[in-house]
Order: sequence, then structure tokens, then C-alpha cells
Amino acid sequence: MPLVADDLGAAVASYQVIDGVAMPLARRGRGIRHRQFGAEAGIGRGGADKDWYFGCKVLLSCTPSGAVTGFAVGPADTEERWLAEAWACWRAEPTARPWDGQHHDLPPSHKRGGRHRGPTGPIWPRGGAGQPTAAPILADLGFRGARWADHWRDDYGALVLTHDTYRGDQAPAARRQHSGRRQIIETVNGCLERTFHLHFPRAHSFWGLRARVAAKLLAFNLGLWLNKSLGRPPLALDTLWVA
Repeated sequence: MPLVADDLGAAVASYQVIDGVAMPLARRGRGIRHRQFGAEAGIGRGGADKDWYFGCKVLLSCTPSGAVTGFAVGPADTEERWLAEAWACWRAEPTARPWDGQHHDLPPSHKRGGRHRGPTGPIWPRGGAGQPTAAPILADLGFRGARWADHWRDDYGALVLTHDTYRGDQAPAARRQHSGRRQIIETVNGCLERTFHLHFPRAHSFWGLRARVAAKLLAFNLGLWLNKSLGRPPLALDTLWVA
């Protein structure tokens, strides 16, 4: 996947965007009863309706053109900042452990009454984070926090920007531009759900899930590459293959 992303211009992209997307694996009741995926899945809220689901949360990074440059997956109830922690760490050093030592004093959830809680289960895969970049990473408020931003920048070389980053008279305009540039990740997430069926991927084991997620993201990037080669709009994936 990273090789195809590089061919789509990831290495020279002026910025990248990150966001989390829900990946339900089973209906909530069935997931609670069977616990087919053990600690790798959990109960969380997400999707367009912000409803409860059983499954995982996928952190994706993409370029302004939509090419997926990296990903990290954890249980549905894992805070997105811990997914970003693993993603940024493994980009900088694939063999490192993301939450060692000094990382334990990172602040709690930004929500009122939030409390510190680390990853709720395994985060994977190390090899999916992608290549490091000096370009800024645009994120939503779920990733905010000055200490988090300083840690990602100083320890991993990842410059993560949220609305809270901007200050001064130009802040309103900068925030509007930030929001506009982030729209591409919503398009990518929607395409992965609609065309590549990221929701309910029909995996029956953890290793099957790993294979299916990697295959879907690779197929997405290959679709962008084919559209580019054929002179079509890059994200016109619904019409690339005719049944």
C-alpha cells in the first residue's frame, strides 16, 4: 500500500490528513455474546449516526488527492489519540513501543470529566503506518492537546495540527482552511465503507481481519492509480468496475 501511495504522490504531498473511522465486525448483541475477536475488538460509538457498535476503529492517513498513506487499528473503545500515537511512533521507528516511559504522563481525554486511559487492547499493524513525512498532519479536535502535539513533533517528527493550533487574528481563516482541507478524509472513509465494504468485512478470525483490511486499503489505492492512469477522476471508484 505505501508503495502505491508513493506512486500517487504521497512523498511530495503538501500535507496529510488523519481521522478515525468505525469498522463494525458484528451486530452489538452478537459481538458481546461471542467475543469472536477477543481483546482486538470492543464496544464503541461511531459512524454517521454515532451509534454503538462492536468492532474496531481504524485510523487512516491520506493525501489531498485521497491516497491512503498509512493506518492503525484498535478496539472500538480506544481513543483516537492512542491510535495516532502508535501510527506516528511506527512511522518513525517500526520496532519501537509507542507508550513506553515518558508517554504515561500524557493528558486525559479532552471531554469534560475525562480521565487518563491508555489503549484498551492491541493496536496493529506495525507495518501499516506508512512512511514518515515532514508535511503537516491535519487532524480534528479528537487529537488536540499541546502536550500530545509537542510529543508527536519532538519524539516522532510528526507535526499534527488541529483547530486549537491556530492563534491570533488569522486563526478564523486558518481554521476554515483547515476544515476545508480535511474534507478529503470524509470522502475516503465514505468510499471505503460504500464501495469496499469496510463495515462488516466478514472476517472470522483476527488474522483474517488483518488480511481483509490490508487488502481493502490496497485495492482502494490501486483503484486511484488505475483512475489516474485512465484519465478518470481519481475517486470515481464506484464506476471503475462494471458488474
